[in-house]
Amino acid sequence: MRLSFQILALACLVPFAAAPAAVAAQATTDPALAPIRALTAAFNANDDKAVAQLFVPDAVVVDEVTPYRWTGANAVRRWLHDDGSVITKNGVKNARISIGKPLYVHRSAASIYTVSPLVDSYMVGGRPQRETGLLVLVLVKQGSAWKFSLLAFAKQGDSSDRSWQ
Repeated sequence: MRLSFQILALACLVPFAAAPAAVAAQATTDPALAPIRALTAAFNANDDKAVAQLFVPDAVVVDEVTPYRWTGANAVRRWLHDDGSVITKNGVKNARISIGKPLYVHRSAASIYTVSPLVDSYMVGGRPQRETGLLVLVLVKQGSAWKFSLLAFAKQGDSSDRSWQ
C-alpha cells in the first residue's frame, strides 16, 4: 500500500522492461543509486522523516491515494501523511517494500532516471496482501548528494483480496 502508485503512462514504461543486461549491471554498482537502498530501508522502518530527507523540497509524487499527485513545497511530507491516513484507516500492518535491480537507467552528470520493479507486501486483518509494479525514480545531484525529484509507481498486479477497501 505504501508505494502503490498509479500513473496513466504505463504504456511509456513497457519498452524499458527488456533493458540490456549491461545497463542493469551498471545500475547495481552505481554509487549514485545508493539513495534507492536508503529509500527502501526508510520505508521498511516506517521512518517518514528519513524518507522525506531523501527528496528535494519540491519533489513530485504520484500515488493511488487521493489526490493522486503531490507537488510543490513539502509534497513528500503531505503525501506521506495522506498515505499514512489510508494505511491507518484500513488497518494495514507489516508493510514492506522491495525495490528490485533497475531494468533501465539513463544518466547524465546531474540527473538519473531509473525504472525498477517494486513489490509491496503487507497484512490486513491477518491476511497477506501483495502489489507489484514498476517504480520510476528521478534523482538530481545537489552538491555531492543525490536526491529524488520524482517518484511514481505504475501498478501491474495486485493479489490482495480487497476485503479491506
